[in-house]
Amino acid sequence: MNAATLSSWREVFLANGLAGLKSRETDARDEKINQLQKALAETALNLEISREINRVYERKHGPLGAGKSTK
Repeated sequence: MNAATLSSWREVFLANGLAGLKSRETDARDEKINQLQKALAETALNLEISREINRVYERKHGPLGAGKSTK
């Protein structure tokens, strides 16, 4: 690795951010990865919301026993 290469990468980064440093063109895989990352983030958020709902319920009504539901 030489200084010219590093300097070139730095200029590309400053001009385009991380996307500019990709060594290949974007394709359908990149779009699928983005979709899956968004879905994962949404699922993680939904899980955290569900856990908080359970915590609030258990503070008010006590823990649910095995096999019990809120219905």
